[in-house]
Amino acid sequence: LEIRRGSRHEQGDGVVHATAYLEGVWDNRRLGALLVDDDAPAGFDALRRQWDRAWVRRNARLLKVDERRRAGRVRVSVLTTVIGGAARELGDCGDETEAREIVDEVCGILIHLSAPPG
Repeated sequence: LEIRRGSRHEQGDGVVHATAYLEGVWDNRRLGALLVDDDAPAGFDALRRQWDRAWVRRNARLLKVDERRRAGRVRVSVLTTVIGGAARELGDCGDETEAREIVDEVCGILIHLSAPPG
């Protein structure tokens, strides 16, 4: 997958970062299937939760969100959940065209959710 120049993917750093992440997920989908599988080794769930918390903190910095405010934490959590859901969907895609449709749709959702309130 490639970022389409001049597309809605260029509307904000957060969307560009999400697109790059999702493209990496697509490129490494075989490995990703192992990480989302529920049949993981003992202790893997605790490690996964630790990674998830670190991912949310990194996203908060990328999105320049004040994590001390509950609204900021919720905003980052929602955006991270959307990206994570898209990553799981990419694992089930049959081809690059289908994967591109998911990335495009998710980026549109992220643009909408990232718009300042009001």
